[in-house]
Amino acid sequence: MVASLVYVGLQIRHNAAALRAQSAQAFADSINSSLLAMASDLEKVRAWNRARENPSALDDDERAQLEFICTTVCRSLESAFVQLKLGSLDPETERLAKRITGEVFSIRFYRDWWTRRPFGFTEQFETFVDDVCLADTARS
Repeated sequence: MVASLVYVGLQIRHNAAALRAQSAQAFADSINSSLLAMASDLEKVRAWNRARENPSALDDDERAQLEFICTTVCRSLESAFVQLKLGSLDPETERLAKRITGEVFSIRFYRDWWTRRPFGFTEQFETFVDDVCLADTARS
């Protein structure tokens, strides 16, 4: 009986570690997919460079395209926050997700988009962005 309980405990620990590893990989894959979609299209790269330098220089199509990319990136980040809430994200990936979110919102185009975002996000993600990321940029 004791051996069975030990075995079950080891299996649960192994499964939890596998779930955290799978969540971390899914997060990395999601972010990398967004970056690859951006980097593989020279027009998107040019629009992104204009957005970083002078967002008002974007035409309507470029702005819309980049706003969809903002949504995709934020959905990837939001997913990490959901995984965190569920307990399936390891502490290192949690720190990475929070750091990337902070870096994303250090870019003015993202901050401007966030204030008028047409899509809702989970309360946890919105709170983190509003209270941590945007508060940090307001202080700088």
